[in-house]
Amino acid sequence: VFLIRSQDGWQTTVIPNHAEIKAYRQQPSQGIIMVCLQICPNGKCSDDYVGFGMSGEHGGSRIEISVDDKMVTQVHNFDKECHVLGHDEGIRWGAGQAGDGRYKLRIRLVAKVKGLDRIIDYATKVSSIIII
Repeated sequence: VFLIRSQDGWQTTVIPNHAEIKAYRQQPSQGIIMVCLQICPNGKCSDDYVGFGMSGEHGGSRIEISVDDKMVTQVHNFDKECHVLGHDEGIRWGAGQAGDGRYKLRIRLVAKVKGLDRIIDYATKVSSIIII
């Protein structure tokens, strides 16, 4: 689990890492990326939590993600906590930036209050990133 906070700006990771490739990669991926957010306890999120597709007071806040420097423009709900990431051409991201099945993900939380983008203390937790 890792925390994404609005005040931290863009956070970057490369997935899968070399150890994950060695341990789990038996065949090339299809280039489909799923991000799972941590479910709020008893379905009740704290006031500072932002997830995909939230409305109400967090309706202007959003999670922004890029994969290999291409912005995610679609988020397809897989289940209550996991979402398949897409772009203008679909949900497959190809073979990764270097052609090796690894992807550079950048993620940030943009908090919007009263019509103005500004940094406030909102957060979300990513429980896993899955490549299919």
